[in-house]
Amino acid sequence: VYSSEGVIQVATPEGRYLAPPEQAVWVPPHLEHEVSSVLGAQLSSVYIEIQETQNLPEQCCVFSVSLLLKQLITTIWL
Repeated sequence: VYSSEGVIQVATPEGRYLAPPEQAVWVPPHLEHEVSSVLGAQLSSVYIEIQETQNLPEQCCVFSVSLLLKQLITTIWL
């Protein structure tokens, strides 16, 4: 889950995660979650085929978004 503007909050049974535009939140497949805007977010969600997630974390986490990834998300998926 990514926001090019504002801040997003992702809530799961395990915790809450905040992410400004420089970061995103990884949500593993089939994990119940709720996304909300803290400061007028422009929300984007990128879905990955489950078979492609084998090497990704099993729990939610916040990670940095490079300029290249930001361009890919905002150009291709918006």
